[in-house]
Amino acid sequence: MALKNNLKKYILVFVNSEECDLAKNFGFNKAKHINIGLDVPNNLIKSKVDPYKLIFSGNFNYPPNKQAATELINFFTKHNDKNYSLTFIGFNANLLKNFIPNNSNIDLLDNVPSVIQELNRLRGIYISLISFGSGSKNKIMQALVTGCYVIASKESLDNSLNIYKDRIFEINIHDKNWTKVLSNHLKKIIKNQSAISISTNQ
Repeated sequence: MALKNNLKKYILVFVNSEECDLAKNFGFNKAKHINIGLDVPNNLIKSKVDPYKLIFSGNFNYPPNKQAATELINFFTKHNDKNYSLTFIGFNANLLKNFIPNNSNIDLLDNVPSVIQELNRLRGIYISLISFGSGSKNKIMQALVTGCYVIASKESLDNSLNIYKDRIFEINIHDKNWTKVLSNHLKKIIKNQSAISISTNQ
């Protein structure tokens, strides 16, 4: 109790609005929510999204990121559609080598100078199967500002991303049918991009 009372003297800062609200409910009235700033590329690509490019970023030495990556690799290899590619971007991406089958269309971009520049170059579908970790919100925001669609677990999202809700598809990774839901989301995005292409060419 003494520790809690001492903590109330300080300003607690959260990057997740829901966690900030929870802290206030427990009496930490000085808790504040701030959005993490982004270094948005000056040369944002205006072309449409490539729905066959799947992407995930993070530090892959961090267990939740590594677990999410291996789940995505398993989904990708079982999906077995040669039209798709899968790219992992970020620190220690090479740690995923041992989880990748031979001759698979999976790229590892390890320790790149700028993750957001790579997202801007690839401009595909960002998939986050994170089950824990508040840092995923900022990574998803990076993907969204570069124009990517996002398919993400509830744990990867919060209300600060709602301004992009038309490009976000939520998935419940605790549901036994989550892979089917993920496949359906991919089909919806492909259909949407096809409609945009037809509309543009008319």
